[in-house]
Amino acid sequence: MKNLVEFPDPHTIEAEAATWIARLDRGGLSEEELVAVREWIGRSPEHYASISRLADIWSDLDGLSEILDGVKPRTPIREVRRGQQLNIWSRPAMAGVFAVLIMAVVIGVFFSSNIYRLDTTQESTWQASYLTAIGKQQTVTLRDGSRVQLNTDTAIDIDFDDRHRKVRLVKGEALFEIIHNQSRPFLVYVGTNVIRAVGTSFVVKLIGDEIEVTIKEGRVELKSLDDDTQSRLKTELTIASAVFDAGQTVKLNKEIQTLQEIVTEEIDRKLAWRDGLIIFSGEQLDQVVEEISRYTPVKIVITDPELNMLRIGGRFKIGETDAMLEVLETGFGVNVNRVSEDLVYLAADSQQ
Repeated sequence: MKNLVEFPDPHTIEAEAATWIARLDRGGLSEEELVAVREWIGRSPEHYASISRLADIWSDLDGLSEILDGVKPRTPIREVRRGQQLNIWSRPAMAGVFAVLIMAVVIGVFFSSNIYRLDTTQESTWQASYLTAIGKQQTVTLRDGSRVQLNTDTAIDIDFDDRHRKVRLVKGEALFEIIHNQSRPFLVYVGTNVIRAVGTSFVVKLIGDEIEVTIKEGRVELKSLDDDTQSRLKTELTIASAVFDAGQTVKLNKEIQTLQEIVTEEIDRKLAWRDGLIIFSGEQLDQVVEEISRYTPVKIVITDPELNMLRIGGRFKIGETDAMLEVLETGFGVNVNRVSEDLVYLAADSQQ
């Protein structure tokens, strides 16, 4: 048994605190960043004390006190009061180190221009202009007036110029509501495909290697890119590979796999996440678990293969994973074994 308590590295905490101070000093934090900084501050008393102390040194900083209000650090490893965390550096020495550190962080934040680095595969690293955490959503208004609603665990990369408006869906699911501009096509890249919007509203979903496009309103043109075109991200679509209209959903990879006509009610069900809901209407349990897992860090494992064929219907609130599991247990006779906070096994109820 491991009888070792690992304490947080104060140097790492100071660096992370300095990064947040730089972003706060820059001003205009997004809602996603505000959620992230509050989560970081509340992670431990060391985090809370560190950012408080650095804020005292950076005396002109506004807005931190409001963020700190109501943030309760998690159960402390040891008692730490504001301004007294790990007294290993004197205040004068810390001020000097912090001055150098904050300059480096400010420069880095300035040149990154709110661009995040995402490791989505072992082979490549993408940039993302906007991203959401697991279980979170965000609505982004682009500078042309178009809107993008990002679902859970979603990242998009935006590249606008005088000729084109380009967005790459790096991962996740997003609803695009496009302002038409014939002289500047709106192009959405996903996998090895590019979608050209024609004043329309559509959803693009990229989970693993599976791509699904659902047209809510208007029309889109879709073209698959060969490897050479994909590497250079050409944007001229002189001939569309396929045209899709409102009420159609298509699953594809490098070519169309399935095409389906769906009614308005089905589209609304697919977009229920915008209202904080997940709605099922007879999906198999393995499909339900796959969908639920997108909104929670908890790993849900079906240990009995025969359960996969169980059909599930119901309306669930995003973020209430325990309530979903309780419904499976009480309403569908599934044995829910909560192995740990992050792992749940689903098995057939032996009493059934």
